[in-house]
Amino acid sequence: VWRPGKAAAEGVNVKGIVEAVHDRTSVLTRPDFYDGVKPIAANIDQIVIVSAILPELSLNIIDRYLVACETLHVEPIIVLNKIDLLDDEGMAFVNEQMDIYRNIGYRVLMVSSRTKDGLKPLEEALTDRISIFAGQSGVGKSSLLN
Repeated sequence: VWRPGKAAAEGVNVKGIVEAVHDRTSVLTRPDFYDGVKPIAANIDQIVIVSAILPELSLNIIDRYLVACETLHVEPIIVLNKIDLLDDEGMAFVNEQMDIYRNIGYRVLMVSSRTKDGLKPLEEALTDRISIFAGQSGVGKSSLLN
């Protein structure tokens, strides 16, 4: 458990204090060249899988993250960003693809970090949860968090 520290204590800027360490209920890891496996995050409730609609929607990447979520017993949320770049035909195609995931019980959110469309349900999904955002570079993870 972390809390903000005092602004300045005897000329030392304390940014935060760890007050307690809880047992791990889940650990997300990645391969590491030197150590074999490196922990990335622990005790997460959900993984927000962010994918961009354009230049190309990658179902393979989404599937790989879903496998990781199922292995960890962590709830996934699929977030498709940049929907503002789609025309009606493109939106219909993407919705058809996402119905595959919806029909087997996964939550799918369609958002635009640029226009702010669809961000309210994402904000609600993050409330009182420990989440990690995952996705390829350039899909808009930082833009969604900002």
